[in-house]
Amino acid sequence: MRAALQSIAAPLVLCLFAASAHASGFHIDEQDARATGRAGAVTASPVNASTIYYNPGGLGQLRGWHLDVGTSVVGPSTSFVDATTGVETEAKVDVFVLPQAYLSYRLSELVSVGIGFNSPFGLSLTWPETSPGRSIVREIGLRTFYFMPAVAVDLSQWADGLSRGAGVDLVASSVHLERDILFGTDLGTVEFGATAFGVGGRAGLLYRPRALPA
Repeated sequence: MRAALQSIAAPLVLCLFAASAHASGFHIDEQDARATGRAGAVTASPVNASTIYYNPGGLGQLRGWHLDVGTSVVGPSTSFVDATTGVETEAKVDVFVLPQAYLSYRLSELVSVGIGFNSPFGLSLTWPETSPGRSIVREIGLRTFYFMPAVAVDLSQWADGLSRGAGVDLVASSVHLERDILFGTDLGTVEFGATAFGVGGRAGLLYRPRALPA
């Protein structure tokens, strides 16, 4: 069995600013050390099992066993400046360790299979009791865990370097929201939370003639 064990990666994401908050603010795309080093430019250059995440069609180009294990360490820093008073409020700084793992195997000259695990969406944010926006949000958190079985077909015998792949996303997730409610001089707190399980999918096509360098 040939296994490629990738060194643990720890790319640090330093800032997630509220001024640019949107859906991608919870997106962590650093799911492989090599991909991070190449700024994500690996969709057409599969060399390890993380292609399950970046392009499942790349599985058709891998031979033997491939194992890719790593982690992303994320330490977001967020602050808010009151436009009226000019007072700056900083959110609590937390550190999140987000693991990823991918395994693939070439079953035959035609078919490759693999499975991946990661958490590409997540993180949480906690504001202090003195936050002027505490009645909107005091704490918010999102957790997602993706399990990704995938399969690919190598079509090189008909078109050199062509492969197609597809996978299923099995996603367990949870969300938590906490906010303060002011009743005159009294203070109350309300919390909401939920868990869910969803199913999605991914597909990829790769055309890379073998004469091209990796």
